[in-house]
Amino acid sequence: MNILFFCHADFASNSMGQIAGFAAGLRALGHECAAAIPGDDRASAAALGERSALRPVLFSETWELAGEFFPDGRPADVIHAWTPRDHVRRAVERCRQEMPGARLVVHLEDNEEHLVAAFTGEDYASVRAWPEEKVAAQLPVHLVHPREYPRFLAAADGVTGIVAALADFVRPGAPFAELWPGVDFEVYHPGPPDVGLRASLGIRADERVLVYPGNSHFANDRELQSLYEAVFLLNRGGTPCRLIRTGLDTVDFSGRFAADDLAKWVLNLGFVERSLLPELLRLADVLVQPGEDNAFNRYRLPSKLPEFLASGRPVVMPRTNVGLRVRPGREALVLETGGAEEMAACCRRVFADAGLARELSEGGASFARQHFDAAVTARGLARFYEELRR
Repeated sequence: MNILFFCHADFASNSMGQIAGFAAGLRALGHECAAAIPGDDRASAAALGERSALRPVLFSETWELAGEFFPDGRPADVIHAWTPRDHVRRAVERCRQEMPGARLVVHLEDNEEHLVAAFTGEDYASVRAWPEEKVAAQLPVHLVHPREYPRFLAAADGVTGIVAALADFVRPGAPFAELWPGVDFEVYHPGPPDVGLRASLGIRADERVLVYPGNSHFANDRELQSLYEAVFLLNRGGTPCRLIRTGLDTVDFSGRFAADDLAKWVLNLGFVERSLLPELLRLADVLVQPGEDNAFNRYRLPSKLPEFLASGRPVVMPRTNVGLRVRPGREALVLETGGAEEMAACCRRVFADAGLARELSEGGASFARQHFDAAVTARGLARFYEELRR
């Protein structure tokens, strides 16, 4: 099969990292894969690495070349839209005019309706009633179009979802497959911390370390604030602790906390190359995914969680998505409320009990090996594609 992915972001994005993992497994099965991105940031394809199984193209090239980028010169047999966000929807619908025989699969990785509501401050039903001029003026294309999105999903031959709960948004009877992301276990694996890196970051010998690699934005604003509060509670309670942050911030936390507290207890490295992330994770004494079971977290799988678990460090996560599948106390500690005090208490448990920390580290790494093997998932994905083509 020729498989063409349309990604909502560039080649360096977390979503493209997931696609690249599945593409490697699909190529091993004899299939060819290409991935298209919006814009013209072709240089970001370097993030895929020299051994990538993906042929990088731009959205516009998919219809201009009509599949000539595949080795056999044929168009795609399957078009996999990686999220139904509006810029992806538009590009896929334009491409399908040139590839009418391709099966369409749409991948869901978020509660898109919740994101629209959170962005606009209005409930989703109200946004659906907006006139087209208001939609065009106030909703960015990286969110779904409130009326076109359900039509796009309904037109798909099949749907994949990063968690099974996303089937709630799919028409009854439509083919659906849960598609957990894969991890590159050659990159993310247990190992000793790099003492030189720790020293270069100015981490004191008596400080415990938390690491959170991820952007801040309107949807996770409150959760990240709770993580900061947990770190401050640990320090004020007599447990020296530093939070290492990476990623891009659209939320300004400087007005919410004392400047001295932020400077002492949060080390924000900003955007870093993905190649540095595994070493940063291995510096951690515990890795915390903040959050609670709500309309946002129930329908997603944070991309960092598989990497947290694979890194062989104790992990704390909310009782939702992956938190419903791990064995609490053996593969991860599970948050009931997601509040700052509960997060801080979980960290103290890990810091105080070396046996627990070891069991969580080993159990989490084993869970990752069992559930986040992209090669295994790719075999299931290939079967799903074949079934849709029959």
